[in-house]
Amino acid sequence: MIPVEVTQTPWHFTTWLDLLDHWQTVIAGVFALVAAFGTIVVTRRLANRQIAAAREEADRVIAATRAQTETTVRLERMRDAGKSVAAASELQSAVHRKRYPNGLNQLGDSRIG
Repeated sequence: MIPVEVTQTPWHFTTWLDLLDHWQTVIAGVFALVAAFGTIVVTRRLANRQIAAAREEADRVIAATRAQTETTVRLERMRDAGKSVAAASELQSAVHRKRYPNGLNQLGDSRIG
């Protein structure tokens, strides 16, 4: 066996291919960071759009619920007003029956006499 002496030559690139060959890991890392940043930006935009759409839908549901509640309250008040009118009418009939137990004949007789 013949001993061979290997001498280290300082690294320097002579072509762009040499640069790519020696720095490929760093270049790949930079591309990975750019891709990760791009992914984060796109994901945030999509998430913000989904959040905005969800808020709009929630606002529509709240508005519809509010309108339904207002309608229910208005109908309840109308029903209560109807009950009040019916109760007043019943009270008036009861007072009339008590005052004139024989009906309207008494009223007609009092005018004649």
